[in-house]
Amino acid sequence: MDPGHVQAIREMYNVTIPVSSDYAAIFAIVAGLVIFLSLTVTYVAVGIWNMNPGRDSLIYRLTTPRTKKDH
Repeated sequence: MDPGHVQAIREMYNVTIPVSSDYAAIFAIVAGLVIFLSLTVTYVAVGIWNMNPGRDSLIYRLTTPRTKKDH
């Protein structure tokens, strides 16, 4: 087909210029990265949410008031 005719058909149907040949690869990389990071953040958030530090945790050892010993 004539390139001018193809351009006229594109303008008639309001079709944009074709994207580059790397579009599918870039989309797959970005989509995979987004899915991976979303799953990682979700996994870490659920892990932190369900964490039970217990009484021997550093948090409790530093925040509990120390009682004075009787001599």
